[in-house]
Amino acid sequence: MFLLPLDDDLSLAIRERHHSKAFAALIDANRAHLSRWFTWAPGADETTALAWAEGGLDQFGRGDGWQATLLERGDAVGSVGLHYLDRARGVTEIGYWLAEGAEGRGLMTRALQALLPYFFVGHGLNKVVIGVSPENLRSAALPERLGFVREGRIRAVHATPSGRHGDLVFYGLLREEWLALGGDEGAGPVPARFALDAGQGIRLALLEEIDAESLAALVRDEAERLTPWFPWVEGTSTESIRGFIAERALGSFAAGTGFEAGIWLDGRLAGAVGVHNVDVRAAKGEIGYWIAREHEGLGVVSKAVRRVVRYQFEEVGFRKLEIRADAANGRSRAIPERLGFTIEGTLRKALWNGRESVDQVVYGLLREEWAEAP
Repeated sequence: MFLLPLDDDLSLAIRERHHSKAFAALIDANRAHLSRWFTWAPGADETTALAWAEGGLDQFGRGDGWQATLLERGDAVGSVGLHYLDRARGVTEIGYWLAEGAEGRGLMTRALQALLPYFFVGHGLNKVVIGVSPENLRSAALPERLGFVREGRIRAVHATPSGRHGDLVFYGLLREEWLALGGDEGAGPVPARFALDAGQGIRLALLEEIDAESLAALVRDEAERLTPWFPWVEGTSTESIRGFIAERALGSFAAGTGFEAGIWLDGRLAGAVGVHNVDVRAAKGEIGYWIAREHEGLGVVSKAVRRVVRYQFEEVGFRKLEIRADAANGRSRAIPERLGFTIEGTLRKALWNGRESVDQVVYGLLREEWAEAP
């Protein structure tokens, strides 16, 4: 799962299509509890959960929100989502609910408290909004506990399970208010992104628009070394990287046709890894990667690719993964060979490296081969 760690026990998993069955089961186990407050609860099923996942992924792809499952030590205990994320105005609105058995232990308070530096520092927002039913005393107590200011009560603005139109009370917290309450600008996950944890300080964080400048700077710093293998490096700018993130990175993740992630090592952006050229019907895709010079030879890429393989086979359900490399790129070829991929052939003069057509070696790994590997 692509996780946003909140504290030692809590994390948020951005909801993907393959999570729909489990999320529907969580709703079903809490249907009576949720039906007291949400009109959707009585009829929500796996089809509903899938539609919500797709809607949340579309939000993430546009950069205006996300939907996530709250996990306690890996077990699903609730949901947190953004009704909207308006970067131009610097404001977002949070919605949330907890499973009945998870209430009364401060889990959602801890989760939202940990999210505040994610919003205010990691994403540079100026205001966080929460709207709650005034009759839902547990839910209303949460923003008050965190120092949010009650800003108003909007009458008869939403449908309730009883069939009448109910009020919503809106609370807001400004960045300067959060700082005055003791908010720590050095707190929160680094990077403030949903990521796969590859261990030993390596996180594979989904690229977002706010990564454009730092990624472009890293590519420019590494341009001389990367250009012989990646012709796209020449002429790279912040704007071209921003376009790549918007169209390919966010677009492919939202569509379920791969992803692009920054490789972060001990809180610093060190390279990139992704899955592309996905064939959904065949359940296969191709892994690509690169790393900054100072991190070469440390096993960072091997660990990153190994984590990507595990995610694609064990979570997404792919049947096959490929890695294609310039036949002359020994460092790149060492990764699939180290991870047990099989050389399936050499495509002659199949790869344009920016100067000439060169041979490309194709490596493949089947899911059953991965499962049987020691």
